[in-house]
Amino acid sequence: MSTAVDAAIVAALQADATLQGLAPGGVWPDLAPEQAATPYVIVTLEDHSDVPEQVGTAFEQATYLVSVIDKHTDAAAANAAYNRAHAVLTSGPLTVPGYHVMDLRRLSRTRGAERDGPIVWRFVGGLYR
Repeated sequence: MSTAVDAAIVAALQADATLQGLAPGGVWPDLAPEQAATPYVIVTLEDHSDVPEQVGTAFEQATYLVSVIDKHTDAAAANAAYNRAHAVLTSGPLTVPGYHVMDLRRLSRTRGAERDGPIVWRFVGGLYR
């Protein structure tokens, strides 16, 4: 899959002023910087497939995990940031030069928490195709 699609999803989330306020640590492909403020958003390519045609590719299908990570025992901030990210991804067409985005929708939600000593890391997100 073209990295243009990956970049367009990240850019759409980065450009949203409301999400910037809810996730001051930023939006990052794959991994946030070590000292990023929380909450922050991670966008990861989880799966990809091509549908071939005689000459080239008819279309591509990818699944992305969009997660909000927060260092807090309460999930309220992570939930608010994720709800905004979801709204950004599903509210309008995604513009990708050289591509026509046929569908962008959530397939499923995910959430959880992990303890790292006294620190609780919370994550909430969804899989998008």
